[in-house]
Amino acid sequence: MTDFTVTVGGSRGEEWERVAGTRTFPVRSPIPVIADLPGKPKARVFLLDLESIEAGVREKIVSHLARKFGLPPHEVEKDVNEAGIPILADDCMTTVQHPQKWF
Repeated sequence: MTDFTVTVGGSRGEEWERVAGTRTFPVRSPIPVIADLPGKPKARVFLLDLESIEAGVREKIVSHLARKFGLPPHEVEKDVNEAGIPILADDCMTTVQHPQKWF
């Protein structure tokens, strides 16, 4: 389990909750990174900690992304395996568990 989570607010948070059943996700780092996303070059994103999410949740996210972007699910799965699952940093609140360990 990761020490870092983000909670997504606003309409994107509602979308994540419809898809995955939650707005709060484990992430690799509390500091966003830059990524080129479809229609959003150089976006600030958090990367989901894929090892910390359940397989069923991952499958739901992959299926949703495939529908949303009109891509075959196997292609999205390949991208997820290579690059991870980004969450736009906008409207996110970051939480650090055990901050004494990190700061």
